[in-house]
Amino acid sequence: MLRNVEYDGKADRRNFLKLVSVASAATGILSFANTASVAETHATAAAPRTQKTWQTAATLRDLWIHHIFWIRNVCLATFNKNDPAMKAAEQQVVANSQSIAATMEPFYGAAAKESFFKLLAVTTVP
Repeated sequence: MLRNVEYDGKADRRNFLKLVSVASAATGILSFANTASVAETHATAAAPRTQKTWQTAATLRDLWIHHIFWIRNVCLATFNKNDPAMKAAEQQVVANSQSIAATMEPFYGAAAKESFFKLLAVTTVP
């Protein structure tokens, strides 16, 4: 759900953008921290990854990278007071959030998909 937020001044806008930028950067960094060590651990402890597992991991990585990209565009458009660009970027954030949530459904079911989408929508759309 898209929500418009009114700001009192430049300081509020800058603080908001700093918060969103730091949160987005942290999400991007933390989601890929220890990726190599986890892959190495799985490779030595269990059977090597299959082609399908590698493809799934690549798809999830691309979805998260796109999510970070569109969140950044929302921040930049908000900062530049470019409403058409902000609305377009927000639509892409929501579409991307739905795609990410859809990847959860085969593993955890429709209820988990809906719950995950609500979590993404609340945390990423200002």
